[in-house]
Amino acid sequence: MKRIVPMFKADLRYLTLSDKEDIIMNWITENFANIMAIVGAVIVLARVIVKLTPTPADDTILDKVVSVLKAVGLHIDDK
Repeated sequence: MKRIVPMFKADLRYLTLSDKEDIIMNWITENFANIMAIVGAVIVLARVIVKLTPTPADDTILDKVVSVLKAVGLHIDDK
């Protein structure tokens, strides 16, 4: 697969849609571990905040977010 990297951000407007998709997919695959680490850190931080607050409203919101992430295919423990 030929990798196309624009010289400047303004050069993106001259690329075809297929080239832009290639650039985006390359970035995602190269940074997938970092993206998943950030998602995991955000979930852990949200769980800590939810445990510290006495209201059940934030518990339901976090449960909905976790259920969406599980539906996408991420394995998240319920602990």
